[in-house]
Amino acid sequence: IPVIDGKVVLVSSSRKQSWILPKGGWEDDETAEQSAVREAYEEAGVVGVVGSGLRDVAFSNKHGGPCRLTTYVLYVTEVLE
Repeated sequence: IPVIDGKVVLVSSSRKQSWILPKGGWEDDETAEQSAVREAYEEAGVVGVVGSGLRDVAFSNKHGGPCRLTTYVLYVTEVLE
């Protein structure tokens, strides 16, 4: 069980001057939770244990199609270079 020290990891965007949440779709062979862990690794370079779901956010993509973003707590166990 990871130690919870109260620190928050924020991801900066190279395209915008803002903070972002790692996000993306999930593969057919993974759960939404597994996808969240993978996206955090790919986009933020952090490894961890997924915690509780926070909330779902409904929005439209750039083409006007419906999308849903589910956010999770991730207890970071390693920050990669």
